[in-house]
Amino acid sequence: MKSFSEIKNILSRIDRKGYKAYNDLRGAYKADSFILFIDRVQGDPFASPSDIRININRSYLKFPDECIESAPRKIAFEDYAARIIRDCLIKYSKTVKGSGKSGALFINSGAQEVVERSSVIADENSFEIRMSVGLPAAGRTILANECEKIFYRILPEVIETVKWHNMDKTECLQFVKCIENQEYMRKQLEKKGLVAFIADRSILPRASGNSQKPMKEAVPFYSPESLRVKLSLKNPVSAEDGGQMGEIYGMGIPKGVTTIAGGGFHGKSTLLNALKMGVYPHIPGDGREWTVVDKTGVSIRAEDGRNVAGIDIRSFINNLPMNVDTSFFITSNASGSTSQAANILESIEAGSRLLLIDEDTSATNFMVRDSKMQELVAKDFEPITPFVERVRQLYDCYGVSTVLVMGGNGDYLGKSDNVLMMRNFKCYEVTAEAKSIYEKYRGSNSEVEEQRPQIDYSREIHPETFNFIKNSRKFKIKTLKTDRIIINREEIDVRDVEQFVDDSQLATIGKILRYISDSKFPADYEGLIHYMRKKLDKNGFDFLDKKSSDMTKPRLLEVMAVLNRLRTLQLSQKKN
Repeated sequence: MKSFSEIKNILSRIDRKGYKAYNDLRGAYKADSFILFIDRVQGDPFASPSDIRININRSYLKFPDECIESAPRKIAFEDYAARIIRDCLIKYSKTVKGSGKSGALFINSGAQEVVERSSVIADENSFEIRMSVGLPAAGRTILANECEKIFYRILPEVIETVKWHNMDKTECLQFVKCIENQEYMRKQLEKKGLVAFIADRSILPRASGNSQKPMKEAVPFYSPESLRVKLSLKNPVSAEDGGQMGEIYGMGIPKGVTTIAGGGFHGKSTLLNALKMGVYPHIPGDGREWTVVDKTGVSIRAEDGRNVAGIDIRSFINNLPMNVDTSFFITSNASGSTSQAANILESIEAGSRLLLIDEDTSATNFMVRDSKMQELVAKDFEPITPFVERVRQLYDCYGVSTVLVMGGNGDYLGKSDNVLMMRNFKCYEVTAEAKSIYEKYRGSNSEVEEQRPQIDYSREIHPETFNFIKNSRKFKIKTLKTDRIIINREEIDVRDVEQFVDDSQLATIGKILRYISDSKFPADYEGLIHYMRKKLDKNGFDFLDKKSSDMTKPRLLEVMAVLNRLRTLQLSQKKN
Protein backbone atom coordinates (compact mmCIF):
# COMPACT_ATOMS: atom_id res chain seq x y z
CA MET A 1 0.00 0.00 0.00
CA LYS A 2 1.36 3.42 -0.97
CA SER A 3 1.79 6.38 1.34
CA PHE A 4 -0.84 9.13 1.11
CA SER A 5 1.97 11.56 0.29
CA GLU A 6 2.66 9.58 -2.90
CA ILE A 7 -0.39 11.18 -4.53
CA LYS A 8 1.58 14.45 -4.77
CA ASN A 9 4.40 12.70 -6.61
CA ILE A 10 1.99 11.08 -9.06
CA LEU A 11 0.21 14.37 -9.70
CA SER A 12 3.51 16.13 -10.29
CA ARG A 13 4.46 13.47 -12.84
CA ILE A 14 1.17 13.54 -14.78
CA ASP A 15 0.56 17.31 -14.64
CA ARG A 16 -0.50 18.71 -18.04
CA LYS A 17 -0.70 15.25 -19.56
CA GLY A 18 -3.77 13.74 -21.21
CA TYR A 19 -6.69 12.93 -18.95
CA LYS A 20 -6.23 9.16 -19.09
CA ALA A 21 -2.99 9.55 -17.12
CA TYR A 22 -5.23 10.05 -14.08
CA ASN A 23 -5.57 6.24 -14.11
CA ASP A 24 -2.17 6.18 -12.38
CA LEU A 25 -3.95 7.35 -9.23
CA ARG A 26 -5.97 4.16 -8.85
CA GLY A 27 -5.11 2.21 -5.71
CA ALA A 28 -4.90 2.53 -1.92
CA TYR A 29 -3.02 5.19 0.03
CA LYS A 30 -2.33 5.04 3.76
CA ALA A 31 -2.18 8.06 6.04
CA ASP A 32 -1.80 8.13 9.83
CA SER A 33 -5.52 7.95 10.60
CA PHE A 34 -7.15 6.82 7.36
CA ILE A 35 -6.77 4.91 4.12
CA LEU A 36 -7.83 6.49 0.83
CA PHE A 37 -9.07 4.14 -1.90
CA ILE A 38 -9.33 5.49 -5.44
CA ASP A 39 -11.50 2.74 -6.91
CA ARG A 40 -12.53 4.12 -10.28
CA VAL A 41 -11.16 6.95 -12.39
CA GLN A 42 -13.43 8.67 -14.89
CA GLY A 43 -12.50 8.55 -18.58
CA ASP A 44 -12.69 12.32 -19.18
CA PRO A 45 -13.75 15.45 -17.27
CA PHE A 46 -17.27 15.28 -18.70
CA ALA A 47 -17.92 11.67 -17.60
CA SER A 48 -19.38 10.50 -14.29
CA PRO A 49 -17.00 11.58 -11.49
CA SER A 50 -14.46 9.16 -10.05
CA ASP A 51 -15.25 6.93 -7.05
CA ILE A 52 -13.24 7.14 -3.84
CA ARG A 53 -13.51 5.76 -0.31
CA ILE A 54 -11.99 7.14 2.88
CA ASN A 55 -11.71 4.53 5.62
CA ILE A 56 -11.03 6.27 8.94
CA ASN A 57 -10.06 4.71 12.25
CA ARG A 58 -12.96 5.09 14.63
CA SER A 59 -10.51 5.83 17.44
CA TYR A 60 -9.54 8.98 15.52
CA LEU A 61 -13.13 10.25 15.20
CA LYS A 62 -14.14 9.23 18.75
CA PHE A 63 -17.90 9.07 18.18
CA PRO A 64 -19.66 7.27 21.09
CA ASP A 65 -21.27 3.83 21.05
CA GLU A 66 -24.73 5.33 21.53
CA CYS A 67 -24.63 6.58 17.93
CA ILE A 68 -24.64 3.04 16.51
CA GLU A 69 -25.90 0.80 19.34
CA SER A 70 -29.06 -0.25 17.45
CA ALA A 71 -29.85 -0.73 13.75
CA PRO A 72 -32.10 2.38 13.56
CA ARG A 73 -29.47 4.47 15.34
CA LYS A 74 -26.70 3.24 13.04
CA ILE A 75 -28.70 4.09 9.92
CA ALA A 76 -29.64 7.48 11.38
CA PHE A 77 -26.06 8.32 12.38
CA GLU A 78 -24.75 7.38 8.94
CA ASP A 79 -27.51 9.48 7.37
CA TYR A 80 -26.71 12.47 9.58
CA ALA A 81 -23.00 12.18 8.78
CA ALA A 82 -23.71 12.07 5.04
CA ARG A 83 -25.72 15.30 5.36
CA ILE A 84 -22.97 17.25 7.12
CA ILE A 85 -20.38 15.88 4.68
CA ARG A 86 -22.61 17.07 1.81
CA ASP A 87 -22.70 20.57 3.30
CA CYS A 88 -18.91 20.55 3.62
CA LEU A 89 -18.47 19.45 0.00
CA ILE A 90 -20.82 22.15 -1.26
CA LYS A 91 -18.79 24.75 0.62
CA TYR A 92 -15.40 23.71 -0.77
CA SER A 93 -16.20 22.40 -4.26
CA LYS A 94 -16.37 25.95 -5.60
CA THR A 95 -12.67 26.40 -4.88
CA VAL A 96 -11.62 23.86 -7.54
CA LYS A 97 -11.39 25.09 -11.14
CA GLY A 98 -11.55 23.23 -14.44
CA SER A 99 -13.70 22.00 -17.32
CA GLY A 100 -16.78 19.80 -17.26
CA LYS A 101 -17.23 18.14 -13.89
CA SER A 102 -13.86 19.24 -12.54
CA GLY A 103 -14.11 19.65 -8.80
CA ALA A 104 -17.60 18.16 -8.62
CA LEU A 105 -17.82 16.60 -5.16
CA PHE A 106 -20.87 14.50 -4.38
CA ILE A 107 -22.06 12.19 -1.63
CA ASN A 108 -25.32 10.25 -1.67
CA SER A 109 -27.36 11.93 1.08
CA GLY A 110 -30.98 12.27 2.07
CA ALA A 111 -33.70 14.91 2.00
CA GLN A 112 -36.79 14.58 4.22
CA GLU A 113 -36.75 10.80 4.64
CA VAL A 114 -34.07 8.70 6.33
CA VAL A 115 -33.19 5.54 4.42
CA GLU A 116 -30.18 3.24 4.60
CA ARG A 117 -27.52 4.36 2.11
CA SER A 118 -24.09 3.05 1.11
CA SER A 119 -22.32 6.43 1.24
CA VAL A 120 -21.35 6.24 4.93
CA ILE A 121 -20.64 2.99 6.78
CA ALA A 122 -20.00 3.23 10.52
CA ASP A 123 -19.15 0.26 12.73
CA GLU A 124 -17.24 -0.69 15.87
CA ASN A 125 -13.81 -0.16 14.33
CA SER A 126 -14.05 2.18 11.37
CA PHE A 127 -15.97 4.90 9.58
CA GLU A 128 -16.00 4.79 5.79
CA ILE A 129 -16.99 7.67 3.53
CA ARG A 130 -17.82 6.81 -0.07
CA MET A 131 -18.15 9.67 -2.51
CA SER A 132 -17.63 10.89 -6.07
CA VAL A 133 -14.90 13.30 -7.15
CA GLY A 134 -14.55 15.11 -10.47
CA LEU A 135 -10.82 15.10 -11.19
CA PRO A 136 -9.88 18.57 -12.55
CA ALA A 137 -8.76 19.31 -16.10
CA ALA A 138 -8.56 22.13 -18.63
CA GLY A 139 -10.28 20.54 -21.59
CA ARG A 140 -8.70 17.09 -21.32
CA THR A 141 -5.42 18.29 -19.86
CA ILE A 142 -4.74 17.34 -16.24
CA LEU A 143 -4.62 20.18 -13.70
CA ALA A 144 -2.48 18.67 -10.95
CA ASN A 145 -2.54 21.72 -8.67
CA GLU A 146 -6.34 21.78 -8.67
CA CYS A 147 -6.45 18.05 -7.99
CA GLU A 148 -4.05 18.52 -5.10
CA LYS A 149 -6.61 20.85 -3.50
CA ILE A 150 -9.12 18.00 -3.42
CA PHE A 151 -6.87 15.44 -1.78
CA TYR A 152 -4.85 17.67 0.56
CA ARG A 153 -7.26 20.49 1.45
CA ILE A 154 -10.84 19.37 0.97
CA LEU A 155 -10.64 15.72 2.08
CA PRO A 156 -8.92 16.69 5.35
CA GLU A 157 -11.76 19.19 5.94
CA VAL A 158 -14.28 16.40 5.33
CA ILE A 159 -12.55 14.20 7.89
CA GLU A 160 -12.46 17.08 10.40
CA THR A 161 -16.20 17.56 9.86
CA VAL A 162 -17.01 14.06 11.12
CA LYS A 163 -14.77 14.19 14.17
CA TRP A 164 -17.06 13.90 17.18
CA HIS A 165 -15.68 17.01 18.88
CA ASN A 166 -16.43 19.05 15.73
CA MET A 167 -19.99 17.79 15.30
CA ASP A 168 -23.04 19.48 16.81
CA LYS A 169 -23.39 16.69 19.38
CA THR A 170 -26.82 17.76 20.62
CA GLU A 171 -28.25 17.97 17.10
CA CYS A 172 -26.69 14.66 16.09
CA LEU A 173 -28.03 12.73 19.09
CA GLN A 174 -31.49 14.31 18.73
CA PHE A 175 -31.48 13.21 15.09
CA VAL A 176 -30.42 9.66 15.94
CA LYS A 177 -32.92 9.33 18.80
CA CYS A 178 -35.75 10.77 16.70
CA ILE A 179 -35.28 8.11 14.02
CA GLU A 180 -35.02 5.35 16.63
CA ASN A 181 -38.24 6.62 18.23
CA GLN A 182 -40.09 6.41 14.92
CA GLU A 183 -39.09 2.79 14.35
CA TYR A 184 -39.95 1.99 17.99
CA MET A 185 -43.40 3.52 17.44
CA ARG A 186 -43.86 1.59 14.20
CA LYS A 187 -43.31 -1.69 16.04
CA GLN A 188 -46.19 -0.85 18.39
CA LEU A 189 -48.76 -0.55 15.59
CA GLU A 190 -49.30 -4.31 15.25
CA LYS A 191 -49.80 -4.85 18.98
CA LYS A 192 -52.36 -2.05 19.12
CA GLY A 193 -54.25 -3.25 16.04
CA LEU A 194 -53.29 -0.19 14.02
CA VAL A 195 -52.00 0.41 10.51
CA ALA A 196 -50.97 4.02 11.07
CA PHE A 197 -50.44 6.72 13.67
CA ILE A 198 -50.32 10.51 13.22
CA ALA A 199 -49.27 12.53 16.24
CA ASP A 200 -51.09 15.63 17.40
CA ARG A 201 -49.49 18.85 16.13
CA SER A 202 -48.02 17.13 13.05
CA ILE A 203 -47.61 19.33 9.98
CA LEU A 204 -48.78 17.30 6.99
CA PRO A 205 -49.01 19.79 4.07
CA ARG A 206 -45.87 20.27 1.98
CA ALA A 207 -44.42 23.60 0.88
CA SER A 208 -45.18 23.10 -2.83
CA GLY A 209 -45.48 20.54 -5.59
CA ASN A 210 -41.70 20.46 -6.02
CA SER A 211 -40.70 20.77 -2.36
CA GLN A 212 -41.26 18.19 0.35
CA LYS A 213 -40.38 20.62 3.12
CA PRO A 214 -43.21 21.50 5.53
CA MET A 215 -45.61 24.27 4.57
CA LYS A 216 -45.24 27.41 6.63
CA GLU A 217 -48.26 28.41 8.73
CA ALA A 218 -50.04 25.15 7.92
CA VAL A 219 -52.91 23.96 10.12
CA PRO A 220 -51.51 21.40 12.59
CA PHE A 221 -53.11 17.96 12.67
CA TYR A 222 -55.06 16.90 15.75
CA SER A 223 -56.70 13.54 16.33
CA PRO A 224 -60.44 13.13 16.77
CA GLU A 225 -60.98 12.26 20.43
CA SER A 226 -62.53 8.87 19.61
CA LEU A 227 -59.39 7.72 17.75
CA ARG A 228 -56.77 9.24 20.05
CA VAL A 229 -54.22 6.70 21.25
CA LYS A 230 -50.81 6.92 22.83
CA LEU A 231 -47.55 5.30 21.81
CA SER A 232 -44.50 5.08 24.01
CA LEU A 233 -41.14 6.55 23.02
CA LYS A 234 -37.84 4.75 23.46
CA ASN A 235 -36.10 8.09 23.98
CA PRO A 236 -37.99 10.82 25.91
CA VAL A 237 -38.35 14.11 24.04
CA SER A 238 -38.85 17.70 25.17
CA ALA A 239 -42.41 18.66 26.03
CA GLU A 240 -44.00 22.07 25.46
CA ASP A 241 -43.87 22.77 29.20
CA GLY A 242 -40.11 22.34 29.17
CA GLY A 243 -40.17 18.87 30.70
CA GLN A 244 -39.62 15.45 29.16
CA MET A 245 -42.28 13.14 27.77
CA GLY A 246 -41.98 9.42 27.16
CA GLU A 247 -45.34 9.03 25.41
CA ILE A 248 -46.92 10.67 22.41
CA TYR A 249 -50.61 11.10 21.59
CA GLY A 250 -52.29 11.17 18.22
CA MET A 251 -54.70 9.45 15.86
CA GLY A 252 -54.46 5.71 15.46
CA ILE A 253 -55.98 4.29 12.28
CA PRO A 254 -57.19 0.77 13.09
CA LYS A 255 -56.79 -2.23 10.84
CA GLY A 256 -59.69 -2.80 8.46
CA VAL A 257 -61.30 -0.41 6.01
CA THR A 258 -61.01 3.35 6.57
CA THR A 259 -62.60 5.94 4.31
CA ILE A 260 -61.41 9.55 4.31
CA ALA A 261 -64.28 11.79 3.16
CA GLY A 262 -64.66 15.54 2.83
CA GLY A 263 -65.10 18.35 0.35
CA GLY A 264 -62.59 19.21 -2.33
CA PHE A 265 -59.44 21.01 -1.14
CA HIS A 266 -60.12 20.28 2.54
CA GLY A 267 -57.08 18.05 3.11
CA LYS A 268 -58.10 14.49 2.19
CA SER A 269 -55.26 13.81 -0.24
CA THR A 270 -52.80 15.65 2.00
CA LEU A 271 -53.60 13.19 4.78
CA LEU A 272 -53.27 10.22 2.42
CA ASN A 273 -49.97 11.51 1.01
CA ALA A 274 -48.57 11.74 4.53
CA LEU A 275 -49.57 8.11 5.06
CA LYS A 276 -47.90 7.07 1.79
CA MET A 277 -44.53 8.45 2.87
CA GLY A 278 -45.05 7.46 6.50
CA VAL A 279 -43.57 4.06 5.64
CA TYR A 280 -40.19 5.85 6.02
CA PRO A 281 -38.84 7.73 9.05
CA HIS A 282 -38.50 11.50 8.64
CA ILE A 283 -35.94 14.00 9.85
CA PRO A 284 -36.62 16.17 12.92
CA GLY A 285 -38.56 19.28 11.95
CA ASP A 286 -40.16 17.72 8.86
CA GLY A 287 -43.62 17.85 10.44
CA ARG A 288 -44.22 14.17 9.69
CA GLU A 289 -41.57 12.79 12.05
CA TRP A 290 -44.29 11.37 14.31
CA THR A 291 -46.32 9.89 11.44
CA VAL A 292 -45.65 6.16 11.29
CA VAL A 293 -47.33 3.67 8.99
CA ASP A 294 -47.20 -0.11 8.55
CA LYS A 295 -43.99 -0.56 6.57
CA THR A 296 -45.83 -2.64 3.96
CA GLY A 297 -48.25 0.18 3.09
CA VAL A 298 -48.41 0.67 -0.66
CA SER A 299 -49.96 3.35 -2.85
CA ILE A 300 -52.35 1.90 -5.44
CA ARG A 301 -53.56 3.69 -8.56
CA ALA A 302 -54.66 3.12 -12.13
CA GLU A 303 -51.78 2.91 -14.58
CA ASP A 304 -52.93 3.01 -18.18
CA GLY A 305 -50.51 1.38 -20.61
CA ARG A 306 -48.43 -0.63 -18.14
CA ASN A 307 -47.11 -4.07 -18.92
CA VAL A 308 -48.66 -7.04 -17.12
CA ALA A 309 -46.71 -10.27 -17.58
CA GLY A 310 -49.24 -12.77 -16.25
CA ILE A 311 -51.35 -12.70 -13.08
CA ASP A 312 -54.72 -14.00 -11.94
CA ILE A 313 -57.06 -10.98 -11.83
CA ARG A 314 -60.33 -12.94 -11.76
CA SER A 315 -61.14 -11.49 -8.34
CA PHE A 316 -61.76 -8.19 -10.13
CA ILE A 317 -61.91 -8.85 -13.88
CA ASN A 318 -63.59 -11.82 -15.56
CA ASN A 319 -65.40 -12.80 -18.76
CA LEU A 320 -63.64 -10.29 -20.98
CA PRO A 321 -64.73 -10.11 -24.63
CA MET A 322 -62.85 -12.29 -27.13
CA ASN A 323 -62.38 -14.91 -24.37
CA VAL A 324 -59.34 -13.13 -22.93
CA ASP A 325 -57.95 -15.29 -20.11
CA THR A 326 -57.96 -13.38 -16.82
CA SER A 327 -56.74 -16.36 -14.78
CA PHE A 328 -53.34 -15.56 -16.30
CA PHE A 329 -53.78 -12.04 -17.62
CA ILE A 330 -51.12 -10.77 -20.03
CA THR A 331 -51.05 -7.40 -21.77
CA SER A 332 -48.54 -4.82 -22.94
CA ASN A 333 -51.13 -2.04 -22.67
CA ALA A 334 -53.30 -2.40 -19.58
CA SER A 335 -56.43 -0.32 -19.14
CA GLY A 336 -57.12 1.71 -16.01
CA SER A 337 -59.17 -1.04 -14.39
CA THR A 338 -56.96 -4.01 -15.35
CA SER A 339 -53.81 -2.13 -14.29
CA GLN A 340 -55.31 -1.23 -10.92
CA ALA A 341 -56.40 -4.82 -10.36
CA ALA A 342 -52.89 -6.06 -11.21
CA ASN A 343 -51.30 -3.43 -8.96
CA ILE A 344 -53.38 -4.58 -5.98
CA LEU A 345 -52.74 -8.28 -6.49
CA GLU A 346 -49.01 -7.87 -7.16
CA SER A 347 -48.64 -5.73 -4.03
CA ILE A 348 -50.39 -8.31 -1.86
CA GLU A 349 -48.17 -11.00 -3.38
CA ALA A 350 -45.10 -8.92 -2.46
CA GLY A 351 -46.27 -8.73 1.16
CA SER A 352 -48.42 -5.62 1.48
CA ARG A 353 -50.92 -5.57 4.33
CA LEU A 354 -52.13 -2.03 3.67
CA LEU A 355 -53.49 -0.46 0.48
CA LEU A 356 -53.59 3.35 0.16
CA ILE A 357 -55.98 4.51 -2.55
CA ASP A 358 -57.14 7.93 -3.78
CA GLU A 359 -60.23 8.11 -5.97
CA ASP A 360 -58.58 10.91 -7.99
CA THR A 361 -55.96 8.50 -9.37
CA SER A 362 -58.20 5.45 -9.65
CA ALA A 363 -60.22 4.03 -12.52
CA THR A 364 -63.83 5.00 -11.82
CA ASN A 365 -65.30 1.78 -13.22
CA PHE A 366 -62.89 -0.23 -11.07
CA MET A 367 -63.86 1.52 -7.85
CA VAL A 368 -67.66 1.44 -8.01
CA ARG A 369 -70.74 0.70 -10.12
CA ASP A 370 -73.94 2.31 -8.92
CA SER A 371 -77.44 0.83 -9.01
CA LYS A 372 -78.43 2.69 -12.18
CA MET A 373 -75.52 1.27 -14.14
CA GLN A 374 -76.17 -2.17 -12.65
CA GLU A 375 -79.69 -1.96 -14.03
CA LEU A 376 -78.64 -0.62 -17.44
CA VAL A 377 -75.68 -2.97 -18.01
CA ALA A 378 -76.56 -6.57 -17.22
CA LYS A 379 -74.11 -8.37 -14.95
CA ASP A 380 -73.39 -10.97 -17.65
CA PHE A 381 -71.98 -8.17 -19.83
CA GLU A 382 -69.94 -6.42 -17.13
CA PRO A 383 -66.55 -8.09 -16.60
CA ILE A 384 -65.49 -5.82 -13.72
CA THR A 385 -66.21 -6.64 -10.09
CA PRO A 386 -65.68 -3.21 -8.52
CA PHE A 387 -63.32 -2.75 -5.60
CA VAL A 388 -66.22 -1.77 -3.35
CA GLU A 389 -67.39 -5.41 -3.55
CA ARG A 390 -63.94 -6.74 -2.62
CA VAL A 391 -62.53 -4.26 -0.10
CA ARG A 392 -64.29 -5.90 2.83
CA GLN A 393 -63.18 -9.43 1.90
CA LEU A 394 -59.57 -8.41 1.36
CA TYR A 395 -59.45 -7.60 5.05
CA ASP A 396 -61.78 -10.28 6.42
CA CYS A 397 -60.21 -13.11 4.40
CA TYR A 398 -56.62 -11.98 3.82
CA GLY A 399 -55.92 -9.40 6.54
CA VAL A 400 -55.23 -6.64 4.00
CA SER A 401 -56.42 -3.24 5.25
CA THR A 402 -57.39 -0.31 3.03
CA VAL A 403 -57.31 3.43 3.61
CA LEU A 404 -59.00 5.29 0.78
CA VAL A 405 -59.94 8.85 -0.08
CA MET A 406 -63.49 9.01 -1.37
CA GLY A 407 -65.31 12.28 -1.94
CA GLY A 408 -67.72 11.34 -4.71
CA ASN A 409 -69.32 7.99 -3.87
CA GLY A 410 -71.02 6.85 -0.68
CA ASP A 411 -71.08 3.10 -1.32
CA TYR A 412 -67.82 2.69 0.61
CA LEU A 413 -69.42 4.09 3.77
CA GLY A 414 -71.24 0.79 4.32
CA LYS A 415 -68.01 -1.19 3.94
CA SER A 416 -65.90 0.96 6.25
CA ASP A 417 -64.91 0.24 9.83
CA ASN A 418 -64.01 3.90 10.25
CA VAL A 419 -64.96 7.05 8.38
CA LEU A 420 -62.91 10.23 8.75
CA MET A 421 -64.07 13.66 7.63
CA MET A 422 -61.59 16.34 6.62
CA ARG A 423 -63.08 19.80 7.04
CA ASN A 424 -60.92 22.93 6.76
CA PHE A 425 -57.85 20.71 7.26
CA LYS A 426 -59.20 19.40 10.56
CA CYS A 427 -59.99 15.71 11.03
CA TYR A 428 -63.26 14.42 12.47
CA GLU A 429 -64.44 10.85 13.08
CA VAL A 430 -67.95 10.48 11.58
CA THR A 431 -68.39 6.70 11.37
CA ALA A 432 -71.80 6.55 13.08
CA GLU A 433 -73.20 9.40 10.97
CA ALA A 434 -71.84 7.84 7.78
CA LYS A 435 -73.35 4.43 8.62
CA SER A 436 -76.70 6.08 9.31
CA ILE A 437 -76.66 7.86 5.96
CA TYR A 438 -75.66 4.66 4.20
CA GLU A 439 -78.55 2.73 5.79
CA LYS A 440 -80.94 5.54 4.88
CA TYR A 441 -80.25 5.06 1.18
CA ARG A 442 -79.44 1.38 1.29
CA GLY A 443 -82.73 0.37 -0.24
CA SER A 444 -81.89 2.18 -3.47
CA ASN A 445 -78.53 0.44 -3.74
CA SER A 446 -78.30 -2.93 -5.41
CA GLU A 447 -76.58 -5.13 -2.83
CA VAL A 448 -74.30 -7.79 -4.25
CA GLU A 449 -73.54 -10.98 -2.39
CA GLU A 450 -69.83 -10.81 -1.72
CA GLN A 451 -67.70 -13.89 -2.12
CA ARG A 452 -64.21 -14.68 -0.94
CA PRO A 453 -61.74 -13.44 -3.58
CA GLN A 454 -59.87 -16.36 -5.07
CA ILE A 455 -56.25 -15.42 -5.69
CA ASP A 456 -53.88 -17.83 -7.43
CA TYR A 457 -50.22 -16.82 -7.38
CA SER A 458 -48.77 -20.07 -8.73
CA ARG A 459 -46.39 -18.82 -11.43
CA GLU A 460 -42.84 -19.45 -12.61
CA ILE A 461 -40.31 -16.92 -13.88
CA HIS A 462 -38.21 -17.76 -16.92
CA PRO A 463 -34.44 -17.04 -16.97
CA GLU A 464 -34.88 -15.44 -20.42
CA THR A 465 -36.42 -12.49 -18.55
CA PHE A 466 -32.90 -11.22 -17.90
CA ASN A 467 -31.31 -11.82 -21.30
CA PHE A 468 -31.08 -8.05 -21.80
CA ILE A 469 -28.57 -8.08 -18.91
CA LYS A 470 -26.84 -11.40 -19.58
CA ASN A 471 -26.28 -10.77 -23.29
CA SER A 472 -24.76 -7.34 -22.86
CA ARG A 473 -21.01 -6.87 -22.46
CA LYS A 474 -21.46 -3.82 -20.24
CA PHE A 475 -23.98 -3.09 -17.52
CA LYS A 476 -25.33 0.45 -17.54
CA ILE A 477 -28.02 2.07 -15.42
CA LYS A 478 -29.63 5.43 -16.13
CA THR A 479 -32.51 6.94 -14.19
CA LEU A 480 -34.80 9.78 -15.23
CA LYS A 481 -35.70 11.12 -11.78
CA THR A 482 -38.02 8.49 -10.28
CA ASP A 483 -40.05 8.16 -13.49
CA ARG A 484 -37.95 5.72 -15.52
CA ILE A 485 -34.99 3.43 -15.25
CA ILE A 486 -33.00 2.33 -18.30
CA ILE A 487 -30.90 -0.80 -17.81
CA ASN A 488 -28.62 -1.27 -20.79
CA ARG A 489 -31.25 -0.43 -23.43
CA GLU A 490 -34.31 -1.74 -21.62
CA GLU A 491 -36.55 1.05 -20.34
CA ILE A 492 -38.94 0.50 -17.42
CA ASP A 493 -41.67 3.08 -16.81
CA VAL A 494 -42.29 3.50 -13.07
CA ARG A 495 -43.73 7.02 -12.99
CA ASP A 496 -46.85 5.73 -11.20
CA VAL A 497 -44.92 3.86 -8.51
CA GLU A 498 -45.30 6.65 -5.98
CA GLN A 499 -43.20 5.81 -2.92
CA PHE A 500 -39.63 6.20 -4.12
CA VAL A 501 -37.57 8.53 -1.93
CA ASP A 502 -35.18 9.46 -4.76
CA ASP A 503 -33.69 8.03 -7.94
CA SER A 504 -30.83 6.33 -6.10
CA GLN A 505 -33.38 3.81 -4.80
CA LEU A 506 -34.38 3.13 -8.39
CA ALA A 507 -30.75 2.74 -9.49
CA THR A 508 -30.19 0.28 -6.64
CA ILE A 509 -33.10 -1.80 -7.91
CA GLY A 510 -31.28 -1.94 -11.24
CA LYS A 511 -28.32 -3.53 -9.43
CA ILE A 512 -30.69 -5.92 -7.67
CA LEU A 513 -32.05 -7.06 -11.03
CA ARG A 514 -28.49 -7.69 -12.19
CA TYR A 515 -27.85 -9.69 -9.01
CA ILE A 516 -30.96 -11.80 -9.65
CA SER A 517 -29.90 -12.42 -13.25
CA ASP A 518 -26.47 -13.62 -12.09
CA SER A 519 -27.75 -15.88 -9.30
CA LYS A 520 -29.53 -19.23 -9.16
CA PHE A 521 -32.86 -17.74 -8.21
CA PRO A 522 -35.94 -19.89 -7.54
CA ALA A 523 -38.06 -20.54 -10.62
CA ASP A 524 -41.18 -20.21 -8.47
CA TYR A 525 -42.19 -16.51 -8.46
CA GLU A 526 -43.28 -16.58 -4.82
CA GLY A 527 -39.98 -18.30 -4.04
CA LEU A 528 -38.12 -15.45 -5.74
CA ILE A 529 -40.00 -12.95 -3.57
CA HIS A 530 -39.04 -14.81 -0.38
CA TYR A 531 -35.45 -15.09 -1.65
CA MET A 532 -35.20 -11.33 -2.19
CA ARG A 533 -36.92 -10.55 1.12
CA LYS A 534 -34.17 -12.41 2.99
CA LYS A 535 -31.51 -10.49 1.10
CA LEU A 536 -33.08 -7.08 1.71
CA ASP A 537 -33.86 -7.74 5.38
CA LYS A 538 -30.14 -7.89 6.11
CA ASN A 539 -28.54 -4.51 6.73
CA GLY A 540 -25.91 -3.47 4.26
CA PHE A 541 -25.34 -3.72 0.54
CA ASP A 542 -22.45 -6.19 0.39
CA PHE A 543 -24.44 -8.71 -1.63
CA LEU A 544 -24.71 -6.08 -4.38
CA ASP A 545 -21.48 -4.08 -4.23
CA LYS A 546 -18.90 -3.66 -1.47
CA LYS A 547 -17.56 -0.34 -2.75
CA SER A 548 -20.37 1.64 -4.35
CA SER A 549 -21.37 4.99 -2.86
CA ASP A 550 -24.64 5.54 -4.68
CA MET A 551 -26.96 2.85 -3.32
CA THR A 552 -30.12 3.54 -1.30
CA LYS A 553 -32.10 0.66 0.13
CA PRO A 554 -35.48 0.09 -1.52
CA ARG A 555 -38.40 -1.81 -0.05
CA LEU A 556 -39.19 -5.23 -1.50
CA LEU A 557 -42.49 -3.74 -2.69
CA GLU A 558 -40.68 -1.32 -5.00
CA VAL A 559 -38.26 -4.01 -6.20
CA MET A 560 -41.17 -6.20 -7.26
CA ALA A 561 -43.04 -3.22 -8.72
CA VAL A 562 -40.11 -2.54 -11.06
CA LEU A 563 -39.71 -6.22 -11.95
CA ASN A 564 -43.43 -6.58 -12.68
CA ARG A 565 -43.27 -3.62 -15.09
CA LEU A 566 -40.27 -5.02 -16.95
CA ARG A 567 -41.44 -5.68 -20.51
CA THR A 568 -39.07 -8.63 -20.90
CA LEU A 569 -40.56 -10.35 -17.83
CA GLN A 570 -41.63 -13.88 -18.81
CA LEU A 571 -43.93 -15.79 -16.48
CA SER A 572 -45.87 -18.99 -16.94
CA GLN A 573 -48.54 -20.75 -14.93
CA LYS A 574 -47.25 -23.60 -12.82
CA LYS A 575 -48.47 -26.98 -13.92
CA ASN A 576 -50.18 -29.00 -11.21
